[in-house]
Amino acid sequence: MSLINQTPNYAITGGDHAFDAVQIAEGKCAVIQAQYASIVATDVKLQLEQSVAGVHFDVVPGSVQTVDPTKTSHSWNWPMAPVGIFVRVAVINGSGKAGSISKIDYLV
Repeated sequence: MSLINQTPNYAITGGDHAFDAVQIAEGKCAVIQAQYASIVATDVKLQLEQSVAGVHFDVVPGSVQTVDPTKTSHSWNWPMAPVGIFVRVAVINGSGKAGSISKIDYLV
């Protein structure tokens, strides 16, 4: 397994956004963690999106999570991630007026 770090420092006031994709090249287990700061809205969501060829992405079923303003991160455990699949994190802003996605770590 390898650890891939992204540091987008993306202000959610920029609207909905999908971050760079990572390809799962080894194994079948992936752990993804998104770190965030200063998000106080209760309708900001994070989700995983997948693609076979890295071009057209769809939501990974069951991956949509509402950001908990009392926390600073959310993690997904994806034990049966297909080898070769592209995966990325996306933020759906909702009514967020402040806050950022500071870091995304992929253990793949």
